[in-house]
Amino acid sequence: MTTAARELFIRDGYGATTLKEIADRAGVAVQTIYFTFGNKRVLLAIAGDLEPVATMDRPWFRDAVAAPAAEVHVRLHVRGTRGILERVAPIVEMLRAAASADPAIAGQWDADADPRFAVHLEAARSLVAKPGVRACARSSTRCSSRTAAGRPSGGRAGRPTP
Repeated sequence: MTTAARELFIRDGYGATTLKEIADRAGVAVQTIYFTFGNKRVLLAIAGDLEPVATMDRPWFRDAVAAPAAEVHVRLHVRGTRGILERVAPIVEMLRAAASADPAIAGQWDADADPRFAVHLEAARSLVAKPGVRACARSSTRCSSRTAAGRPSGGRAGRPTP
């Protein structure tokens, strides 16, 4: 039911999608949707992210924070956030439109609070304490613990060996 709702909300918009259409697409009775979710607003909140787990509780985030070196941390963080963006990006505009049309939906999201800030702040605090972070910050290409010549970095005063 959540997959059917998500697909229809994205395709047709929240306001234009009926519970009957969602039920038909999911192969269930409308009453099943009411019994399971209560109403369309609850279904929207659940269908918005099919993995409703706080970012900092996701295994990829914990692995990134626990990574021993900056390069590994950055790679895991980028891979994890990319997965979220690929899942959520298609519904962002639909959610904005639904919130502007329905005050009850708008009330579900605090426009001033941005949980992404807390997530990225926690990741940054963890990252700056790791070996290799200075080399990553200076690199104009990719974060790496090796120089362009293939030798390990780590010359004087934290500068890569020429």
